[in-house]
Amino acid sequence: MENDTGEMHDLPSDMVDDITGYLKENMDCYLTIYEGNVLGVIIPPTVSYIITSTVQGIKGDRAQAGKKPATIET
Repeated sequence: MENDTGEMHDLPSDMVDDITGYLKENMDCYLTIYEGNVLGVIIPPTVSYIITSTVQGIKGDRAQAGKKPATIET
């Protein structure tokens, strides 16, 4: 929905498949529109997420700078 006019845009699922894992509720995204057709979706360059779960770290494992897999709120 456009913030200024309230106009709604329907997007095909293949256009947003690569970004659906990063979308949050009420997130402001930018649409590239040409002659009434949506050409692309741009999400903000930085977004804050809450980490919902992660694995235990291994004591003494500092070679990878403390990297470990995590699940975010989306």
